[in-house]
Amino acid sequence: MNATRGLVVLLAGLLLGGAVACQEYPQLTANNMTVARVSHTATLLGSGKVLVTGGRDETAYWSRVEVYDPGKASWASAKNMMTSRFGHTATLLPSGKVLVTGGSSGLRVEQVLLSAEVYEPESGTWSRTGDMSSPRVFHSASLLSDGRVLVTGGESGGSSLASAEVYDPATGLWSPAGNMASARRDHTATVLSNGRVLVTGGTAAGSPLATVELYDPESGAWSSTGGLGSARANHSASLLPDGRVLVVGGGVDGSSLSGAELYDAANGTWSSTGELNTARATHTALVLPSGKILVTGGYDGRSWLASSEMYDPESGTWSSSDSMTTPRVGHTATLLPDGRVLITGGYDGEEQLLTVELLEP
Repeated sequence: MNATRGLVVLLAGLLLGGAVACQEYPQLTANNMTVARVSHTATLLGSGKVLVTGGRDETAYWSRVEVYDPGKASWASAKNMMTSRFGHTATLLPSGKVLVTGGSSGLRVEQVLLSAEVYEPESGTWSRTGDMSSPRVFHSASLLSDGRVLVTGGESGGSSLASAEVYDPATGLWSPAGNMASARRDHTATVLSNGRVLVTGGTAAGSPLATVELYDPESGAWSSTGGLGSARANHSASLLPDGRVLVVGGGVDGSSLSGAELYDAANGTWSSTGELNTARATHTALVLPSGKILVTGGYDGRSWLASSEMYDPESGTWSSSDSMTTPRVGHTATLLPDGRVLITGGYDGEEQLLTVELLEP
């Protein structure tokens, strides 16, 4: 695995939607993190605070963890993870704990991890849980409706994976979830309104994919569904309030895409929708309380982006939104309880970032 690939990855999973409780927080500017990070995770805890784990800078691979308090606009160091990791996933469990899986502790293929650990917010401690059956980095993790976690694909030994497995928080153990038809990394996995998981795109053997698959948690089986109109990797996928899925941008053959597509779960088909104002890959996408989708940063094939834009599902159109102060890829975007968006870290084309921004869509 080379450094460039490590710098331009969008972690699947942390696309937050649904109803958001209204809380009044002072309008403060977010302070910087203690260390620069790219390919890290940011998870909104039940307390309204944000847990940031791992990632890397130019030379270090972090086990360091910090927590952002929106009420104080300040960061506090938390206990380190048991293992340094970047390109991992972090999933908020129904219990309020956070499951962290896989990733890599360095750039060598043998440093890809199969270990998993769990964070307990009340005590601020980490504990080991069952290992996955396969080491994997740049995979996806999805919280199923029954509280289990589905992990799909990723990379191990320099090759993309077709395997999937399910974690049971009650036992701390993993079980096989069958193989996808296509091996893939840098893909997305979206839990649909019917509980099935939609897996889109990604890369296998360096080539972008247009294939799409569905996982049924009840039967434990995979099935193919309608393919994307364009092959894409490092894209985003967002579940809209009406049950459709919006797939945006991504990369193909060194170029970034401006196209967006909508998946209709009722008939398993895709349709084109309004194009982005700016092509982008390795960006973030969030469903806002209004039902609109905020897309931030990314790479347009030539430069790193500070711009953001908003998609309106009712009109199918995009409009420009406030730009970030710093271009970023491999950053995180987290919807806070008061409706603001916390942007952390990433890479601006020259260095990994410790800077943090608050957007008010």
